[in-house]
Amino acid sequence: MDLFMHANNAQQAFLSDHVSTLHLAIPALEALYRAWSSRANHAKYAAFTPALQATCQKINDYYEKTTNSPAYIMAM
Repeated sequence: MDLFMHANNAQQAFLSDHVSTLHLAIPALEALYRAWSSRANHAKYAAFTPALQATCQKINDYYEKTTNSPAYIMAM
């Protein structure tokens, strides 16, 4: 199921034993949000619509928190 593929891709963006990946947080969250919010409106995913909408809201909440995060600003 491609819904899980998008979550896996976002998680993989943060994985590294050797380098910092904090600078990938916003692009990963944006990609996941775009993928899941667009699928929430498709009939194929109707059974998942409430969960996709709730997840997109949570992603948005975390996205908004990065504007006040000195750690993220410094990483950029």
